[in-house]
Amino acid sequence: MLLKGGFVCVPVAAAGRLHHVPYITHDSDALPGLSNRLAARWARYHATAMPAEYYNYPKKTIRVVGVPTDARFRHYSSEEQERIRADLRLSKSDPVLLITGGSNGARRLNEAVIGVLPELLELHPNLRVFHQIGEGNDDQLENLPVALKKRTHFFAFSSELFHMSAVADVVIARAGASALADFAMQKKACIIVPNPYLTGGHQLKNATVYHDAGAAIVVSEDELEASPATLLRAVDTLLADKALRRRLAEHMYALQGKRQPAADLAELLLEIARP
Repeated sequence: MLLKGGFVCVPVAAAGRLHHVPYITHDSDALPGLSNRLAARWARYHATAMPAEYYNYPKKTIRVVGVPTDARFRHYSSEEQERIRADLRLSKSDPVLLITGGSNGARRLNEAVIGVLPELLELHPNLRVFHQIGEGNDDQLENLPVALKKRTHFFAFSSELFHMSAVADVVIARAGASALADFAMQKKACIIVPNPYLTGGHQLKNATVYHDAGAAIVVSEDELEASPATLLRAVDTLLADKALRRRLAEHMYALQGKRQPAADLAELLLEIARP
């Protein structure tokens, strides 16, 4: 069995222990959830997304596998990117910024981004912006200047996000493990703004891992609240420094993208299933 977390995993783990059925836990985040921590005592292996030093499991039971990702988040060839740019009505030379707070958006992140967009677009006259604001956040776009809307594509949700990220030079995102793994597969230079209010502070821990690995620039919400210009400076720095973008992208790929999570998890399950 493979347990990914959630309250239902605890009784399943107990039943597995009672009936001598081996199982593996998998943690996408650097901070394991309560259910996996409870189930951990009987697990054969603990498959993890992040390096072993971030977990309190017995070291001999940890297998670092990464996070299974959406296959559409992959490296696209130059020819493929040219076709995507044409579909998105971008020129070959337009730098691209993508902002996403997840499928539901992130109002605090939206507010900070919208606040600095006018100055950012002035600093980078050719910059094109794709901003996923999430469902129900249209009110945040009221009274925006027409010129800003012409160079920024605001949208609630898109099933084509992987195409926008494929051609993005810089991505601003929350610190959800799956999203970061997706962007790692595409070797994206990311600015991470972790949500500090989610259960257990797992996004804060994820952001710490990426920061420690030199894989992303991390901007806290406290910093944004004190000075939204912090985000402006981070984006401006990355857009102006191609070598820094490449370095962050390579470190991000090394942390997640080089792995084969699905295959490694399958191999572990086959191993514990053998008599």
